[in-house]
Amino acid sequence: VLWLCKELKRHGEWGKALQIADEVNEYLGKGDVEEQTTLGVKSRLLIFKGDCEKDMGHMEKAERYYLEGINLLIDSITSPKDYWVIDGLAIAVIETTEFYLEWGKIKKTLPLIAKGDTAIARMKRCPDMPEYVYNVRSKNNIITQALNYAANGLYDKADSLYQKHRQASDLS
Repeated sequence: VLWLCKELKRHGEWGKALQIADEVNEYLGKGDVEEQTTLGVKSRLLIFKGDCEKDMGHMEKAERYYLEGINLLIDSITSPKDYWVIDGLAIAVIETTEFYLEWGKIKKTLPLIAKGDTAIARMKRCPDMPEYVYNVRSKNNIITQALNYAANGLYDKADSLYQKHRQASDLS
């Protein structure tokens, strides 16, 4: 479903994409799907809706969806059972950081640093987390945080994280 929505978005069919996202969200609200799966999909739908709103120039609405997508998982999944659910949190933090940087709301990126750390800590506790996925997301988180600090003029912190990222054995 998300692939279909992304294709519609790519072709400028934002209204159709948003409608499908809302219909899937409504279906998930019926309680027929396992709770963590439901929360993971709902979060991805919110992030997707944020992407659509950003593309349409509705930045405040996009911001609301991005933050809702992050907070849904931060507030409700502290012990993830499936890695892909909590992986969505790490991705959402990165995408929201990029959104703020593109929008020129640099200071709003700083609170996302702690949320990125939370995502990585929860990924580490997830029983079925593939090591490769964990390593990639950890490195993504480090470089995203370095970017945050640099954009906010905190160059020493940015450089320290950049050096930590460069020392990693696999720079994926």
